[in-house]
Amino acid sequence: MQYFPTTGSPTANGVIDHVIANDNQQFGILIYLSFVQAGTTVATVSNSTLNGNSPYGIRVSNTGSSTTVKVSIDNVSVSGSEFGVSAAGTPSVLLGRSVITGNTGWGIDNTTSPNTSCSRNPFFPAT
Repeated sequence: MQYFPTTGSPTANGVIDHVIANDNQQFGILIYLSFVQAGTTVATVSNSTLNGNSPYGIRVSNTGSSTTVKVSIDNVSVSGSEFGVSAAGTPSVLLGRSVITGNTGWGIDNTTSPNTSCSRNPFFPAT
């Protein structure tokens, strides 16, 4: 499943709910806005299972773009990918009540800027 506009200044609000995405090439869910210059995207991914998608279970990126991207990921299971959940650029990604396990690379690959961690995460406390 992908949201991948290539031109213009898209504005979108979307919900991805109760999806099963297994054994897909490149990604299970992709929200990619790196080729557009402006716009706002707000998306919710919830109650879904992603398994064996390579390399990304969920990928959110707006690298090189001035788009505003906000994504909430809640009650999602991601396993068997190289990267479970990957975010790059300047998107705001909120991850909660989800299981990210059994991925061969990083479970969570966060190269966003600014880069923060959940204040309730016992392994990576917010500073």
